[in-house]
Amino acid sequence: MIDTLLTNVLHIVIALDICGAIALIVLGAKRHKARSETTSHLLPAQLAPQPFWKSLFPFSSPRITHVPAQDMKRLHTVLHSFEEDLH
Repeated sequence: MIDTLLTNVLHIVIALDICGAIALIVLGAKRHKARSETTSHLLPAQLAPQPFWKSLFPFSSPRITHVPAQDMKRLHTVLHSFEEDLH
């Protein structure tokens, strides 16, 4: 009896998963179409896609303009030690 119940629940979960995947594809296509219609009047320079990580945060983050050489050397040493441990 438990086996039948769990099998039925699994079938429902699989069906919902498939419906969710179909909805994701349909909504993604509609969003892409709507975005392309709204940006069709923009200049090519304005159409440059933003990286995904920039769209995650609405605020502007401070940019690193200069990294000291000693920090880069320390980073290189750490990465090199990881590489040696992998071999």
